[in-house]
Amino acid sequence: MQVRLTGHGRFVALAVGTIAKGSRTVQVRYYFTDFRAAGGTSTAGLMITANASAPQNWPAPATATQGGSIPDARSFDAMAAADTTPVEHKGRTDPRSA
Repeated sequence: MQVRLTGHGRFVALAVGTIAKGSRTVQVRYYFTDFRAAGGTSTAGLMITANASAPQNWPAPATATQGGSIPDARSFDAMAAADTTPVEHKGRTDPRSA
């Protein structure tokens, strides 16, 4: 089988996380930037999302809460038009519930 490249697309995703000293709250800000497409790549159907997962619970019975502005998946073209819109995710683990 011979594969022929017809085009390509790429973008840069950065995740910047902060945790204050002595805190159990993490704040992650995602940046999507530098969208490029070339050749015959149809980018309208390429969907992108920040896959924010739950923070690690330790000890195991601890409860975790999450919030922020994680949007639903958006197309490559829509995100490229928006340039660098940050997406925020906050998570907190409360060991007192353990």
